[in-house]
Amino acid sequence: MKAIDIGRWSIPGILSIVMTWGIYAMPALAQIRQIDLIINSNSSQTFESLIKRAENVAKTSIDQEFLENSSVREVTVTILGERNGQMVPILMVKVSRSDWQGEPSIQQWVRYLGDSEVLLGFKEPLVSESASRTNTTNFNNRRSSLRGSRRTNNNNNFQAGKDYGDGRGFDDEDD
Repeated sequence: MKAIDIGRWSIPGILSIVMTWGIYAMPALAQIRQIDLIINSNSSQTFESLIKRAENVAKTSIDQEFLENSSVREVTVTILGERNGQMVPILMVKVSRSDWQGEPSIQQWVRYLGDSEVLLGFKEPLVSESASRTNTTNFNNRRSSLRGSRRTNNNNNFQAGKDYGDGRGFDDEDD
């Protein structure tokens, strides 16, 4: 058996061989694909029909991405709905290639996002009567207490440069 004479090899030559071998031995890197799409809603469309369109667009996009690009191992599709100048995310689908091959149904992987129906103006937000009354009462109580404090503090008690911590700028101390 013959020994390898390392003395003849230069360090850049050895590194070149090691790096070349590493590149060829490394498997192709799998990709993660993010797709963001916007669908417009017309005034006669219902929210349910907008959701159905979004689901169909997402399913088609996922199918197409996995079909056209074999190195993609995961796809995330976010669909934004646009209506009357408002743009809101309405659904998101995140799925791996193996999961999609096992169950290519959008219902398995979709997540519907928040109050998009309200934000897009398809329905009015629900406000309970008692919550509305409580908020109005609290607002009116704060407003009248501010009026009262403004009357008592408006006697030229303002002191420039004094930090009251709440942005009032008036001295609450009695003179």
